[in-house]
Amino acid sequence: MAVSPHRSVVLFNKGQVLALVASGISLWAGAAWLLGTLAPLGWVDDGLRAWTYALTLAGTWPAVLLVVRLARLQPGQVVPGVALVTLVALFIDGLVFGWTPQLYAAPARQLACAALVLWGAGCGLALAFLHEWRAAGRGA
Repeated sequence: MAVSPHRSVVLFNKGQVLALVASGISLWAGAAWLLGTLAPLGWVDDGLRAWTYALTLAGTWPAVLLVVRLARLQPGQVVPGVALVTLVALFIDGLVFGWTPQLYAAPARQLACAALVLWGAGCGLALAFLHEWRAAGRGA
């Protein structure tokens, strides 16, 4: 179980941790497949890159909502929960980019793919903060 250093309460229960880690692995796999499919089509190149970044931002919102639902996250758990999902996915990305970057794209497009991975991670975290902010505004 993950324990916050600033609280004496458990941040997540064991089921939530399992759901968050599984979500990180699953979302990484889906994103890696999508990136490996779109990169050879030029979606990470200059002409389409802005569209890909915009679509990544838009496509991350349903992923955040899915994680909230699957892990049954309560207000105050969304940002740390999405951070744990992102941590898992980024660890896998780091291993893949370190040893088998061709999974994502040919060498000429690997840096663009890495940049998009980082953008997607940032989108997820920013949207988790937005989710928490909106929930706080509703008094949830």
